[in-house]
Formats: sequence, C-alpha cells, structure tokens
Amino acid sequence: MIDNKRMKRLLTILPVVCMLVTVGCGKRLPPPPDGMPQIVPCVVAVCFGGQAIEDVTILFQPKNRTDQWSAGGTTDANGKAVMKTGGYYSGVVPGEYAVSFRKVESVELDRQGMPMRSHSAIPVKYTDKHSKETITVTEKQSLYVFELEGVSP
Repeated sequence: MIDNKRMKRLLTILPVVCMLVTVGCGKRLPPPPDGMPQIVPCVVAVCFGGQAIEDVTILFQPKNRTDQWSAGGTTDANGKAVMKTGGYYSGVVPGEYAVSFRKVESVELDRQGMPMRSHSAIPVKYTDKHSKETITVTEKQSLYVFELEGVSP
C-alpha cells in the first residue's frame, strides 16, 4: 500500500511526466520551404536476385535540371522505402527522375582508421553515375517496384 507521502509525490510528478512525454514525443517537421510543390505518396520496393533487399539507399534526381526537389529513402526489412523530399517530407514531387541505388556492404579503412573505400552490395550499373534507371512519379500511382539484376561486386 502507498503511504500519503508517496502518493503526494506521485501526484506531483505524474502531471509533469505526462506533459514531458506529450511534448517530447510530438516531433514536428519544419514547415515546407517556400516554393515547394505539392508532393504525392511514393513507396519504392527493391528486389535483387528475386529477394527483397534491406538497407538500400535510393536516390531520385530530377531529370529536368531546373527542378530542385530530389527525394530519397532507405529500404526496410521488406525491401520497401518511403521516399522523402528534402529529407523530411514523406512523398515526392510528381515528375521524371533518374534513379540510383546503393548498399554499403563493407568499408576499407586506412592506417589511421579513416574510411578509404566502400564496397557496394549493388552492382555498379545501378549506382549514381552509372544508373540508367528512371521513374515517372504520378498522382495516380504510389508503389514503384525495381527488380535489380546482376551479381553483387
């Protein structure tokens, strides 16, 4: 049984704890930047060798060089990534994008322990400078599937 002293302490602390939990758990996104166009939901599923692949970083770069709104995401255990514009906002500005993929498998360190070179589990043909993959994001579609082929390096 709780004595009066403990009960008073609990009743004093409880509202403060509740307030902190409520305020602390409500992560707020920064307001969208001025001029940011409307975004639409976009989920990307990535398979490699017929299997969903986790921890793949996906980057959408606008094909129209005047567009500044790229998007990115990282696949979960089911091989799916919710794409985000500006790193915060779930969704993508409709349009055409060049798509690249990366999954760091290992990192070589130099003698001082600094990263020197990384090895990707995704074939080079899908990485930034080499990828020929493209996508057209529309308001009518929200799931896009990429079946990557080849042998990991």
